Parts: sequence; C-alpha cells; structure tokens
Amino acid sequence: MNNQNKHEVINTPRLVLDDTTRLYLALATKTQGKLTFVYTLVCRRAGAARWNMAPVTEIASFYNAADAEMYAQTVRQVMNMQQQDAAPKKIKSLLFDQIQHFNQKTR
Repeated sequence: MNNQNKHEVINTPRLVLDDTTRLYLALATKTQGKLTFVYTLVCRRAGAARWNMAPVTEIASFYNAADAEMYAQTVRQVMNMQQQDAAPKKIKSLLFDQIQHFNQKTR
C-alpha cells in the first residue's frame, strides 16, 4: 500500500516499445520453467533517417505468460505498422538471412 493515497501499488515491467528508435524485424517467444522470454530482432536508429543495418537481439523476460503474450502482441502490431512503409520493407528484404538465422535460433 502506498501511504499517501491508500491505493495498492502494482509492480509492472518498465518496458517501452518505440517505433521511432527501433525497427522490429522478427519476434519469437519461448517458455522455460516459470519464465517466458520474448525475443525481438531489431535494427536501431543510426540517425534522423537511417537505421543501423547490423540487427541485434533484445530479450524481455516475464514471470506471467499473459503479460508476455500482451507484450508480444504489441510488438507484432508495431511490426505490422512499420511494414506499411517502403523503407522498412526494403530493409527487411535486405536482412533476410539474418532474420532466418534468428528464426532458427529462437525455435
């Protein structure tokens, strides 16, 4: 309980999905024991109109599978929105091999 307002404080993940600094290329989820991991392959922004063409894997972990699914669904929505533009589509096609490798490693 928070002493000032007498409302229960709920701890939530401090995750931020940002479609302006990350270009989401692929997504995978895995459950191991009590944890669910959400893996994303992203290109980070390298300037005002440029993306770093060396994609990196980012991992978010959750104790609650429903929270993980909500996060993954939100990432999918951002990915779908980003793929409406020509530049992200072109980048995704150029990085096809890296995306395939990510998909194989995160099965």
